[in-house]
Amino acid sequence: MVYPLSIALGAAFFEEIFFRGILFRIAEESLGSWLAIALSAAVFGLVHGLNPAASAISILAIGLESGVLLAAAYMYSRRLWLPIGLHFAWNFTESGVFGASTSGAEAQGLLVSRLSGPELLTGGAFGPEASIAAVLVCFGASVILLVLAHRRNHVVAPVWRRG
Repeated sequence: MVYPLSIALGAAFFEEIFFRGILFRIAEESLGSWLAIALSAAVFGLVHGLNPAASAISILAIGLESGVLLAAAYMYSRRLWLPIGLHFAWNFTESGVFGASTSGAEAQGLLVSRLSGPELLTGGAFGPEASIAAVLVCFGASVILLVLAHRRNHVVAPVWRRG
């Protein structure tokens, strides 16, 4: 369990510091929250396109589910701990507990998972995060976090709309 734990923790810290703490935050200062979400989610998806078994569908899925969800978590809390925690929990549970591929990387977890069925439902070789189920669940959670962020007045207008 030490290996999947350390991989999940390292990926969560590094990726969240870069994608939400730097890219999203700096983009949000000038472009506003909505364009910063779109930009950081697109870059997040494209970078995951370098992973094994990546495809156009997995790139889109990662961008829509994780890219948007983790940016929404940051917008809601205005701290990196929530997106780091969500990212770590997802990766560790998927690979360290269930033994499913995470972003195309083979995993060895407590359990051994063998997903079968249409790639749209299983995510194929990339793993469950490229499935339509993961996209729908995570995008739904994103909408909830974005509504809550809006209620907290955590949505930043683009620089050209500030008066």
